Amino acid sequence: MGTDAPEFGRCRSERGTEMGDRANTENLLNEGIAAAKAGRVEEARDLLTTVLDLDPENERAWLWMSAVVPDDEKAVCLGNVLGINPFNELARLGLASLLEKRAAAPETSAYPSQSEPPFAPPPHVPQAEGAQVLDDKGSRGRRSCLAYVGLALLAAVALVVCAVAALMGAMVLVPPTGEPVATATKAALVSETWTALPQLTFPPTHAPAPTRTPVPTNTLVVPEARIPGFPIVSEGAYDEVGARVQGLRGLDSLSHVQLVTWTRYRLEGYLQDWYARPGHLEEMESTEQLYMALGLIEEDYDLAGNQIQALREHIAGLYDTETKEIYLILDRYTSDLWLEVTLAHEFTHALQDQHFGLSQLYEDCPTSDCRLARQALVEGDATLVMTEYAFRYLFELSFERSELLSAIQQVEQGEYTDAPTVVRETASFPYAQGVVFAASLVERGGWEQLDQAFRQPPQTTEQLMHPDKYLAGEAGRAPEVGDPAGLLGPGWRESVRDSLGELLIRVYLERELDSEQALRAAEGWEGDTAVLLVNDQEKRYVLVLRVSWDSQGNAGEFLSLYNTFLHRARAEVMTGAGAGCWRDDYQVTCLSEHGSDTLVVLASDAEGAEKVLSGFPGF
Repeated sequence: MGTDAPEFGRCRSERGTEMGDRANTENLLNEGIAAAKAGRVEEARDLLTTVLDLDPENERAWLWMSAVVPDDEKAVCLGNVLGINPFNELARLGLASLLEKRAAAPETSAYPSQSEPPFAPPPHVPQAEGAQVLDDKGSRGRRSCLAYVGLALLAAVALVVCAVAALMGAMVLVPPTGEPVATATKAALVSETWTALPQLTFPPTHAPAPTRTPVPTNTLVVPEARIPGFPIVSEGAYDEVGARVQGLRGLDSLSHVQLVTWTRYRLEGYLQDWYARPGHLEEMESTEQLYMALGLIEEDYDLAGNQIQALREHIAGLYDTETKEIYLILDRYTSDLWLEVTLAHEFTHALQDQHFGLSQLYEDCPTSDCRLARQALVEGDATLVMTEYAFRYLFELSFERSELLSAIQQVEQGEYTDAPTVVRETASFPYAQGVVFAASLVERGGWEQLDQAFRQPPQTTEQLMHPDKYLAGEAGRAPEVGDPAGLLGPGWRESVRDSLGELLIRVYLERELDSEQALRAAEGWEGDTAVLLVNDQEKRYVLVLRVSWDSQGNAGEFLSLYNTFLHRARAEVMTGAGAGCWRDDYQVTCLSEHGSDTLVVLASDAEGAEKVLSGFPGF
């Protein structure tokens, strides 16, 4: 790329600086993409040609050009994309698809029929790569509501469904002796026609899935085109999915739920309004400060910005508790299977709202750990319904719920390496752990047991991770930490007062410990209070974390493993500090215990740590 830069510069200078500046090129590219999506092929081709004259190495322009040129030119465009970026998965898959289609086409036909939609790259589509600005700002909702979002995590869940289907299929189709199944049995379940699930880039968890997934025999979504190449959901199909979900979940729909299909342009406006709610970004900035103090994200990591980008690119559907509407996000590559399972998921949220009031579910939650536990209840329920829907109506597999739960727990979770661990874990927890919690309750007491959980919802992530503790009524408690800001003097303020919960403590410990050690150290959690104090002018901070444990043995286990944590962080013991304190390249850490409680103080400097420790004479 470096050797080509001078040539690139000459191309820009020949066009003149007034047309060659980056902003103008980006504007032309956005106009070309918009024209392509709207089906204005000639206009799109002209705009994209201009962009490529200005910037011959524009990867996105070549990718979109492949969607608006004849078939015999598509391979050239995609080849140019791979010449610029050999790792562009869209271009690789698109080129493979094009070659496969050419191989299957009759020799006498060089072009597809006019009714066939033009080729374009497989999912995810390029419009998701950058921010697009809506022109209809006035039509954007000015809502401040709780939106239940089916993220691309739903795509991960869909892959989990397929992986579980593989495991369950092995149970159903393969006899204990390992002998082949007779052709008279349900072996016809595996169709001769196959389809691929949407490509995953965002999900923080991933489960191994069969490389080929059977096409459902009775998918209800029809691929007609409201937007060129986009599938839509027919009214009859929507009603049928709703009826099936009501039957599975055992809840009747109390009112009509409107279904709305959106493009990602419209979704972006909704997200911008949602994140502009009073106090929302400020709350995320405080969370960002907390994560930085714990060493879970880098100092320059934009938590809010990255979350907005991920949602914009990967939301599959959502239910709005204020408008009582379901929004399905359509793009050119949304499959019928994907629309159907997403609709089943979101319709479950509508039933939850009608029967239990989702907006009210969070009103008595004093901590983020509590809110995450409630979200896991909501998403776990919908994910379980979606999974059983897929098994019953799409894959046509019979199953015992205990076997389904066992199979879900056997599916290994992968990692989304582009996001910090804390982002991956907190994003996946409501789905991955929520579905296990929901399935556990349903297995013990049927769907009525899960209904009862909405009436008496969990209080902590500990209860989600250990359903027995939820059923036993073991809620967390908040140990007293007083007002540590008063110990530090003028210029200090309290930025966060919260509970980390068992989940976040485990995630924090996994910064240096292996998963098994972190899990063992966090078990026995009974409650915690975390207070973050900051001095904005002096750029200093102190984090106080007091944790109550079920027993002194649990407290001792935590202390022992935390010492291992500090050793692996290359922290050195400090002398002259009142309690056991260590210093590493980033902060000072002080650790002490009192009975079955432990106290951890993380500070930017020793002075702040010692002042706060003076307020805990019992430790």
